Amino acid sequence: MKCGMPKNGLYRCGCRVPSSTTFIWISHKLKAIFFENPKGASSTIKRLVQIKPGAKIGKYGFMVLSPKDLLNYDNYFKFGICRNPWDKMVSVWKMFTQWSYRQGQLKFLWGVKNPSSIGFEKFLELMSTKPANHHWELQTVFLNPGYCLDYVGRLENFQSSMKHICQRIEVPYEEQKKQNTTSHEPYESYYNERTRTYVATRYLEDIEVFGYRFGEAE
Repeated sequence: MKCGMPKNGLYRCGCRVPSSTTFIWISHKLKAIFFENPKGASSTIKRLVQIKPGAKIGKYGFMVLSPKDLLNYDNYFKFGICRNPWDKMVSVWKMFTQWSYRQGQLKFLWGVKNPSSIGFEKFLELMSTKPANHHWELQTVFLNPGYCLDYVGRLENFQSSMKHICQRIEVPYEEQKKQNTTSHEPYESYYNERTRTYVATRYLEDIEVFGYRFGEAE
């Protein structure tokens, strides 16, 4: 996974510290494995199944799992949530240019002085030439088809996806208000032909694997 953020310090990134956080979580109590997909309602799901920061263990016992150990749990229910790549990139842009902590990360990562002034097209342009962050990695890095997930829900149908997941892992279902969301207009309004094509090319694998298209209704 590519990430230009430091392992320590004010703007450290969780993906650089595998001993304290990761993107694969296992619960032996529920016989379930959650594949966290950044900007795919991961914070909301972690709250629901009580995945705690650092080394803390929540009610359902979710803890870090290394990809190399996945074969030991072939009978566990493996799940995650995917998202329309065009929609996701608008959300990523808004997050890194509007949230103060993320603005600080972007200053460190790209050396920009005023992240809030970066427009969407410029953000995509800088993404292709500047150091990377896991938030704009391919979703197939996190929801790798080789991991043989049993269920990949869709953010566009989040409540029904979560209801299905809760039924499978036998966790009480409550309608969830998504956390860490950004405020923006329908994603289509931010695109022109150039940016639409750029995302289609860069995230072609996600689009093909998860069956998305531009303008797909949420």
